[in-house]
Amino acid sequence: MKRVAWNKGLTKETDKRVKKNADSGKDKKRLSHLGKKHTEETKKKISLSNKNQQKSEEHKKKISITLKRKFKENKIIPYWLGKKHSQETKLKISQTKKELGSHKLERNAKWKGGISKEAYGIEFTEELKERVRNRDKRTCQICFKPETEKRLDVHHINENKRDNNMKNLISLHHYCHIILHNKRLKFKNVVDRS
Repeated sequence: MKRVAWNKGLTKETDKRVKKNADSGKDKKRLSHLGKKHTEETKKKISLSNKNQQKSEEHKKKISITLKRKFKENKIIPYWLGKKHSQETKLKISQTKKELGSHKLERNAKWKGGISKEAYGIEFTEELKERVRNRDKRTCQICFKPETEKRLDVHHINENKRDNNMKNLISLHHYCHIILHNKRLKFKNVVDRS
């Protein structure tokens, strides 16, 4: 004969004994680890266990959505917020970057061959920028929200600073402009005016 648990089918709401056990168990679990530290052997076992776990794409997506929601609701505060590196740590980071060569511009993911240092053409004046903003009805061409107290940026679609043709220029909020440069591919279709 199969044994059945005494609390099968009972809930905290329907039975006092279940409520009492559930509440006391929570506190015990929550406080049981306080003041204790894992041994080095246990830390290695936990580390190996976590390394071997493969999460499905669906599981990763759920974790991402939950974390984003919690950040938005200020339920998670980043551990690095308000903290600064010591001088020793700064030196270690600097040395590591030099050794790996990651401090070199050419190895940066956003490097475009030095075109950001090129000068703008002489036609790229405040007057031209105002004409572009007025043509676009003082509206960002990505999010389509109107201009705020901060003026809209004027963006070169083909990223050639010397091509100041009106067809090559659009108005963007500063934030949208930054996103466009960091994630160019996502907005290519929106921006294309040819």
